[in-house]
Amino acid sequence: MHAGIVGIFYYSKGYLMSAGLSDKRAGYATLGVGATMVAMALVSIPLVDKLGRRTLHLGGLVGMVVFGSVLTILQVGIILFSPAVLGFPTSPTLIERNLCNLPVNY
Repeated sequence: MHAGIVGIFYYSKGYLMSAGLSDKRAGYATLGVGATMVAMALVSIPLVDKLGRRTLHLGGLVGMVVFGSVLTILQVGIILFSPAVLGFPTSPTLIERNLCNLPVNY
């Protein structure tokens, strides 16, 4: 069993293929994820030396709180003002249709 970032890299091609990407595109997407990780490591090393761990940690924490709050507010707004709540006929959304088709791996 792989957990954390190792699991993402180990299973990424399979996940991307189950999401509808072809074998070739899933391979390229996996390479893109790896390249992004390497690029961000090269950016973060000098940034940690310059700004310090505490500053970067607090900045990341503030960013997570802000964006988590925004996403929560948007999700509540979508639920409260959805056509079903307002009494309009609805069909399953793209997200609802895809959530029902997610593979379950044990």
